[in-house]
Amino acid sequence: DNLDRLGRKSQAEAAMRQMAAIDPEDNEALNDMLNWLVEHKAWTIVDEAARKYADRFENDPMLLYTLAQACEAQGNSKLAAETASRALKLNPQDQRQHVIAAIKLKDRGLFQWSENEYRSAIKIGPPARYLTVKAQTFLAEMLHDQRQDLAAAEVLHEASDDIEKAVKDGQSLDDLDSDPKTTRSRMHYFYACHEESLKHRDKQIEELQKG
Repeated sequence: DNLDRLGRKSQAEAAMRQMAAIDPEDNEALNDMLNWLVEHKAWTIVDEAARKYADRFENDPMLLYTLAQACEAQGNSKLAAETASRALKLNPQDQRQHVIAAIKLKDRGLFQWSENEYRSAIKIGPPARYLTVKAQTFLAEMLHDQRQDLAAAEVLHEASDDIEKAVKDGQSLDDLDSDPKTTRSRMHYFYACHEESLKHRDKQIEELQKG
């Protein structure tokens, strides 16, 4: 960092290479290092690290997403998409890992990849269970933050329907860890936001009153 601020680029790059040559003790440490390299646009060293630790990358979604981010930043959108797709396919039946990846990607501002992870977790299911509803809730809130209110409402509409069906089938709310009324109310709020964006004031008010 100091060398870079002083404009001593070649020495800064040499220091980065020296850092990258030290084997990180675990994948989290490796990912931290890669994120730092991405922030400094040290693309060549990121590529070198990806080759050196290829076996780790292919088994860790967040490492692959970091590599995909580096590809995107270098203008290689096709390779970025392919790399992100490989990341999404990992842990095909582990719902929790997909939710964790989605949260981390959202925190890094990688919203489309985060959405893909949330939707993968929802698809794993089963419907109306704790992690499924959490994934639906987190996804809906993220979409709302991106002003995609219709999509957010549709996600909660599905969640609400699933919860109400589960209750009718005899599951208790304690087992579901969900409140169908709260979910339905939030859904109507998102529909209201969508109607506001279309300047449909009457429909906006109607949705708010339903909520």
